[in-house]
Amino acid sequence: MSNHEKENTWKKLQGNRHYKKLQVDDTTILVVAPRGHDEVVVPLFCPMCEYTIKTQEDTEAYHAKGMCKNCKSFWATKNFDIDTDIPDWHEYLDDMILNYKFILNIK
Repeated sequence: MSNHEKENTWKKLQGNRHYKKLQVDDTTILVVAPRGHDEVVVPLFCPMCEYTIKTQEDTEAYHAKGMCKNCKSFWATKNFDIDTDIPDWHEYLDDMILNYKFILNIK
């Protein structure tokens, strides 16, 4: 589980539903699902880079490899096991930070 999430257990709700509270930083998110569902719940944040999972491609990559599309693409080009201590990984994260910064135009 990433630094962003703290997961609680499922609790019964009326009817055929249950819920779970997720704590994301200072925000509590309530997840409601049908009881007995066996679908993998996609997290809000990639477990590898901790950026938000936003697109259908990110969701598909998470189901396939357990990480977002960008991380899946990064590791697909490597000929070795996933190792977050390599210099390439730190360069990749630095690039991600630059690509995801918000630009504020003040006129």
